Amino acid sequence: MTPDALTFVVSGDDRERVAWWAARHTCRAEPDFAGGRLTYAFTPSGIGPSVRVQCACGAALDLTRVDTW
Repeated sequence: MTPDALTFVVSGDDRERVAWWAARHTCRAEPDFAGGRLTYAFTPSGIGPSVRVQCACGAALDLTRVDTW
């Protein structure tokens, strides 16, 4: 990894939240070419990252932790 690379991690409670949400989310969206339906979007900012998980159907879970900024 180069020194200027950005790394984002979803771990601990956030992974559990995604698993809980994904297990209860039902939709008819088709998986992508690799078999996945979830997209993780990380948006860095000067005060902290915004984190969002979105299903192919458009439903989303916001994991942003504003309280840690």
